[in-house]
Amino acid sequence: MPMVGNVTTGGRGAEALRWEGGCLFLAIHVQPRASREAVVGMHGGSLKVALRAPAVEGAANKALIHFLASALGISPSRVRIVRGEKSREKRLAIEGVGGEALRAFCDRWKLPFPSPPEGVTALR
Repeated sequence: MPMVGNVTTGGRGAEALRWEGGCLFLAIHVQPRASREAVVGMHGGSLKVALRAPAVEGAANKALIHFLASALGISPSRVRIVRGEKSREKRLAIEGVGGEALRAFCDRWKLPFPSPPEGVTALR
């Protein structure tokens, strides 16, 4: 069920997209060596992202950062992995994304839109 500022997926109540202190955090489950690059749904409490890159020497991490940055219209330097560098389960922090870009991303991948906290128009 959606909550203000967050997107929850039911089940264990995990949050896939969450605002924290003006920064957007995403819980991601990566599917490397896929035939296409896309958000393909949910995996537990995380967004499942398919990537063409293999999970070798950080290639999938780089592909994930570039995929999200491109989809959100921001520089890859504004996307960072804060947990799960060597795991399929990752937590990413995203800075500098505007509300319109985030809404377009959510609409494209059929995700509920996580309303930013009051006073936040874009991530810093």
